[in-house]
Amino acid sequence: MFSRRLILCAPLLLCACPSEDPTGGGDTDGDADLFPFEGNQPAQDEWTLEIDQPFDPAVVQNLIIGGTEHADNFANRGNITVQYAATDRITVEMRRFTSASDASDAQADFDRLSLWAFETGGNPAPPDQMNAADQCVDPNGNAQWRDGCQIRVYYDGLVQLSRSGADFRVTLPQSFTGELELGTEDNDADPDYQDRGNVCVEGLAGSAEVDLGAGQAFVSLAADLNPFPSCSAEEISACEQAGWVSGCPCLAVAGVGTSMIVRGGDGQAADITVDVPEQLWGRYNLRNEADGMEPGNESDPGALCVAEVSAGSGILVPSESTDLTQSPWINDGLLNQPPNGVTGAGYGITLQSDRCEVVLGTEHPEDFVGIGNGEDQEANERGNLSICAGCVRTVGCEALME
Repeated sequence: MFSRRLILCAPLLLCACPSEDPTGGGDTDGDADLFPFEGNQPAQDEWTLEIDQPFDPAVVQNLIIGGTEHADNFANRGNITVQYAATDRITVEMRRFTSASDASDAQADFDRLSLWAFETGGNPAPPDQMNAADQCVDPNGNAQWRDGCQIRVYYDGLVQLSRSGADFRVTLPQSFTGELELGTEDNDADPDYQDRGNVCVEGLAGSAEVDLGAGQAFVSLAADLNPFPSCSAEEISACEQAGWVSGCPCLAVAGVGTSMIVRGGDGQAADITVDVPEQLWGRYNLRNEADGMEPGNESDPGALCVAEVSAGSGILVPSESTDLTQSPWINDGLLNQPPNGVTGAGYGITLQSDRCEVVLGTEHPEDFVGIGNGEDQEANERGNLSICAGCVRTVGCEALME
């Protein structure tokens, strides 16, 4: 059955598990329920807490979570959820997945997958090849989280299995205004189980760069988001009194505000939704790069994807080049632009999809359609881009992702 849009109010379901986990060496009576087909099929572990440490937003300026495959390893290929909360710690949970014929084989794969976290400016390498002093995780949970740490998935083997990876669930202090970099790709090596990597960020208070495949991204910006976190309160106040004209103290320091970029690139189609505060001063650029789309093809799935902007009571000023009657897949302009302020100096929002097409996908192992039945997976049009006011915040990442 084809569906054009995700219904935001419909939470996803976790897989049903037996009373005693067969992957833990106990009762295996539930094995047939978890592995109902002959041959390899998707398997998913439980969430495990991997990191719980102090996090000082004044120290941490950059945090990287996830990433695509590097040197046949380090690919999470799963969902990433980041929630900003009233806390002074960072917590990271990980849920492993693989493809296996039974519980013991699945557990063997899970045992090879671990969280990798190092402070490094380069590409990841196996833990025994990294400088131990750059390790970010404190097993005792006492050390402060460090700036520039990467959080990745590591597979202990020559080549990471093409159907293995992990989901991440992260909590950060709501006062963290640094840069967040998130990267994932689809778990799509099995044509019968196209598990798309989705991303949800709740309460983003700083800048972000998000890359995904043919999944869905949901981002809600913090209600009190400050586009200029590097400016002092005095500099911001002076610019407010001056109407944010060129040369006012904050703009002299920061230039333009921080920004968020969400991309479904590499020739793939992603749905991206960003929830903005109605009063946010910003600039937006929504663009689907697919060739051949024509206005009026809404009834033909995959033939036309749209770029929609609605900010409640916010004041939208589309650019002169925006023509939604001719190119509804391209939408750019200004949001709550001060009358005399520097044009486009507020918070930047860039959403991009490389394609508009129908994408097959299966969200959870218990929805596996069986070997050779890949065409029976749920079909959804992907490539639609949206800015809204309240549509993500009122639902929340927990419902959207689980």
